[in-house]
Amino acid sequence: MSSDSDIALAFKALKEDRKEKKKNRLEGACSKGWDKHTPYHWSRFVDGKKMDYWPSTGTVMYKGKRTSISSKKVQKLIGEVENVSI
Repeated sequence: MSSDSDIALAFKALKEDRKEKKKNRLEGACSKGWDKHTPYHWSRFVDGKKMDYWPSTGTVMYKGKRTSISSKKVQKLIGEVENVSI
């Protein structure tokens, strides 16, 4: 059976891994066409509606629905606005 310290170490490792992934996502995010409110929250208007984007998690909120920036639908909408794929 695991001790509390083993569990604590496992959660610490998960936390560090998540932190590294967020850092890598943020560094790799394309900021072209986005209004930056903070380093972690960006937005733009697509078809007259506000699209919020959190680049460190890859989360997008558009028309009240949460999805991923890698979603084909989101990529298509952004591509149409920019006339290029990102």
